[in-house]
Amino acid sequence: MKRNHEKFIKRSFIALMLLLTIHLLPSCVDLDDNDTKISYVAIGNVIDETSGLKISTDSLLVLYSSTKPTGMTIKSGDRVRVIFNIIGEGGTELGYDKRIAIEEMAIITVGNVLMVDEAGRDTLKDNTINLQGCWVAGEYLNTDITYLGSGSVRHDFYLGYDPMQQNIEGKPVLRLYHDHNNDNSSYGYTYYTLRSFKLSEYNWPTTPPHQFVLRYKNSNSETKDIELSYDPMVKATE
Repeated sequence: MKRNHEKFIKRSFIALMLLLTIHLLPSCVDLDDNDTKISYVAIGNVIDETSGLKISTDSLLVLYSSTKPTGMTIKSGDRVRVIFNIIGEGGTELGYDKRIAIEEMAIITVGNVLMVDEAGRDTLKDNTINLQGCWVAGEYLNTDITYLGSGSVRHDFYLGYDPMQQNIEGKPVLRLYHDHNNDNSSYGYTYYTLRSFKLSEYNWPTTPPHQFVLRYKNSNSETKDIELSYDPMVKATE
């Protein structure tokens, strides 16, 4: 069981590396002598699911698949991570950039920035995580997280602004909270999750581009800070 989780995490990291170069997709993809297809990964939002599936990616590409993944309920507005092959070109008249064949798809849980008050300080948990990566794309903060658990209990993740934790001048501190819901992590199984948080819903006290700090507690129970920037005028990652 643990081995399967490790494989999934390894594949996710490879997918993340591909994600960072998705905006450099070639105009066509050739197959080698063994007819091996090249797989890509993208994160984006579903913009149309009435006839096939259209996804607007964080790198401003619109992908189209004539078929939907079986066994999944997908609706417009869902945020997804998709692994795919390119099977054709699109165009302005078609309303998409690339025609794709979907290999895998997962719906990403999206949260907003919570305003943490006295009651929230008593209820929000701050259990440890490993933050494998984080980046801002368009209006979203994306976080690559691994954590320990038994596999039988749901883990929750929140992004919050606590006025009592604002100790960096000119930069709001947003804390990434992890609630393991009393899960027994002594089993030592490692799990992976990708979570997005909508930065556009937060009432920023600064002028754009907004410089801010992402704070979290790592697996050694150390508080870590990462400086990031969010500009509402930039629609996607360059």
